[in-house]
Parts: sequence; structure tokens; C-alpha cells
Amino acid sequence: MVLTSSQICSMLFTDVGNGFFKCTTCDKQYKKGNGYTNLLNHLRRNHEDYE
Repeated sequence: MVLTSSQICSMLFTDVGNGFFKCTTCDKQYKKGNGYTNLLNHLRRNHEDYE
């Protein structure tokens, strides 16, 4: 089963309000725009075990 970007981000990030999401692994906050690219790029760059 392939997960969507939305599903992945809902499992690995917490909504902290005002368009910001906090990574549940490292507690860094990132702003989410219209999509999930910024959040997914964080996972790819900083968490090798993500993929």
C-alpha cells in the first residue's frame, strides 16, 4: 500500500498552528504552503530512515 503525502505528513508532523508543522522526530518546525513538498524534503534531507 502506497501512502499519500498527506498521510505521511500526518503521521510524522504535528500541526502547531499558523501553517507550521513540527517534525515528531527532531522537533524542528516548518511552514507548510499549498502542498507537502517542504515537509517531505525535510524528511528526505534529515532522516535517512524515512524512505
